Amino acid sequence: MKILLTGERGEIGSLFYRILKKKHKVFLISGISKIKEIDLFIHLGATGPMKPFNKIVNSNIIRLRELLNIIKNIKIKQIIFFSSSSVYGEYQKKIITENDIYKKQNIYGLSKIYGEKFFLNKFDQGVTCVRLPAILTNNNYNHYIGSLIKKLMQNKNIILNDIKSKFNFFIDPINLLEFILDKKKLKKNHVINLCADSTHSLYYIVNYMKKKLNSSSSIIYKKDISKKIVLLSNKKAKKLYGFKPYNVKASLDNWIKEIGYEKN
Repeated sequence: MKILLTGERGEIGSLFYRILKKKHKVFLISGISKIKEIDLFIHLGATGPMKPFNKIVNSNIIRLRELLNIIKNIKIKQIIFFSSSSVYGEYQKKIITENDIYKKQNIYGLSKIYGEKFFLNKFDQGVTCVRLPAILTNNNYNHYIGSLIKKLMQNKNIILNDIKSKFNFFIDPINLLEFILDKKKLKKNHVINLCADSTHSLYYIVNYMKKKLNSSSSIIYKKDISKKIVLLSNKKAKKLYGFKPYNVKASLDNWIKEIGYEKN
């Protein structure tokens, strides 16, 4: 398969590039001048949520038009655009579906909404915008589950406001790559959520990680109904594309092994 990949210098992009080039012909933006047709375009080239305002705007909004000029003469069969669960803004429901766009997004969330609309409007078919929660890579802790595991590694106490609600706002990067390569090829454009399956409560997840890491952290329960634990629905991805999500335990096992903190 001929694959065009952007963002190959980032953590996710570099991982995908190393894996994909073993079995596929992978092209980067710098080397596509003579390419006429691509089976799959994976757009990972973007600035993350923790970057300054101007960098997010320049990378995630302004440069999309430049990208279109570069690829406009290439026939592309399928496009994957990496969006984010940040598009949902302030969560107002227990289970978040693809229809639940709210207000008060940060600039990163707004830039991803723009990116989705850009690809969906510029290409008639074959576009899949994937809204992603935290991707569990070994150097990224800038998300909720990352902050929890960091506290566990440092043996710090963890306060939970909800011990019953299930939690799945993360995904294994290999699970994500499997979806990209194995998904059903649909002609229509779609926006979908991808995430781990919601099999366990946040309280269970924290206790499970604590045991895996041999942490001495205390888990303290302080009920606060104003702080919601929400689920990200992946039903649409399962139904339309045949997505096979890892469960939360498998995702966490892979992550803990990857970051090298598992203790026997």
